[in-house]
Amino acid sequence: MKISTLLSARALHVAAALLFAAVFIPLGLTRLVDADEGIYLINARMTMEGQVPFFDYYYPQMFLLPYIYAAWMWVTGPSWYGGRLLSSVFTIALGLALVHHVLRTTRSHVAAGIGALLFASTSLAFANLPLVKTYAFATLALFVAYSLATWDSVRWRWLLCGALIGLAIDVRLYLAAAVPIFILAALRDGAPRRNVHELLGGLALALAPNLYFYLRGPDVFVFNILGTHGIRSPLGLVGGLAQKGEMLLNMIGINASVGATSFQFKLLLLGNLAWAIACLARRQRPSLAVQIAAVVLVASLLPSPAYGQYFAILTPFLVLGVVELGASAARDAAGHAAGLRRQLAGVAGVLVALYVAVAPIDVWWFTRGGTIVPGVFTRQAVVNWTIPTINAVGRAVDDLMPPGDRTAFSWWSGYFVETRARVHPLMTNPNTLYMAFGLAPEEVERYKFMTKAEMDRHIGMREAPVIVLGNWLTPESVPPYRRYILASGYVLARKLGDTEVYVAPARTSANP
Repeated sequence: MKISTLLSARALHVAAALLFAAVFIPLGLTRLVDADEGIYLINARMTMEGQVPFFDYYYPQMFLLPYIYAAWMWVTGPSWYGGRLLSSVFTIALGLALVHHVLRTTRSHVAAGIGALLFASTSLAFANLPLVKTYAFATLALFVAYSLATWDSVRWRWLLCGALIGLAIDVRLYLAAAVPIFILAALRDGAPRRNVHELLGGLALALAPNLYFYLRGPDVFVFNILGTHGIRSPLGLVGGLAQKGEMLLNMIGINASVGATSFQFKLLLLGNLAWAIACLARRQRPSLAVQIAAVVLVASLLPSPAYGQYFAILTPFLVLGVVELGASAARDAAGHAAGLRRQLAGVAGVLVALYVAVAPIDVWWFTRGGTIVPGVFTRQAVVNWTIPTINAVGRAVDDLMPPGDRTAFSWWSGYFVETRARVHPLMTNPNTLYMAFGLAPEEVERYKFMTKAEMDRHIGMREAPVIVLGNWLTPESVPPYRRYILASGYVLARKLGDTEVYVAPARTSANP
């Protein structure tokens, strides 16, 4: 008797949940910090405290993510580990949705188990989805929308599908590129007019809150979610084809290798390409999962510059495409000789084993190695990007902050997630410092940007009692800032890793 017949669907889901929890929760709690995470968390804290994205602080994404994590913070309090835990829960839910979908569509416990194993061991998933960024929730919403679109027995499924797509877009705007794929799927299913009406109704319902932000300030809203991406790099809004091509080649291991990610990503792409070709050879459309993966892959290349971690959103769809290919091959081989079936099973087993075997390479890179993590420039800098070190810096700031003062200055706001102190409100996102050059003075004020002149004045006048010099800055940019801080009269009070905490001279006598 095959092992698949011995396992119930419930037992499979429990086993998958335990696997995902064993992978994503520990990695979520120990993974080196991504530079952008500190910004997202501080924005969530500001939202929890009543501030509004775009208008009270600069926020270059759609509105929803700060509110999701702010609501969580009402339960856990502002916390690095709390934020990571929520992202890990979203990732576990995503994995379970994948397993449920495979089991429902293939009726194969083996296929569902392989899907779970591939998802849990995909470095794009475990290195990026448990982060406090836009990936986990948006991917979960988009994948559940896809699964509902293929589930005939769910009432109002197209309404729910549209609402979930809208929620994904409310987190990451370019996922709107998937909407036409869902519309085409709705048109091919049952009552097309009703389906499309439901889909668009759910989409409109989820996107409706954007009207509040738009009506409050059209210019500010549009600039934050669109205009800012046209000035954040010299490449423009969707330019820089050479950079994007080079990044894509690195992701598939042609120009360079990005840890185990390149090997795994290459296998996933090849598997999905083979599945698409097989569908076309049978005069069938490529599966909906492959279509969504292709559209989202292209959409992920639109922002300039583009980063490989954007492809984390593709992970469940690419894994599903490979599983669909394997399930189809198993069905086709059922009528052939046992020897051929064993050969196919052996090849598949070797590929899966290799795929899983390389995963620990990226576990090490993202928890210890560090140099492929954005912001971690050297192996020596790894200690600066651990949650314990970041929280230790925050405690030092609180210790050194004089009574009555709460605002400190830093180039990275992640130190202040759990502190009583607050980072300067115009430095919650330090990217504004580098993007302000092309803006008029009234635009700088309206969009909540910090200029270099204002920063120099702030330091030179010693307006902040405490300055933190550390994360976010490149190694070569630290010495000039250090010299200016010291020349302005600040004194080094603490050093944790490579992070330096300075205090204004009138404050030093009272500090240990």
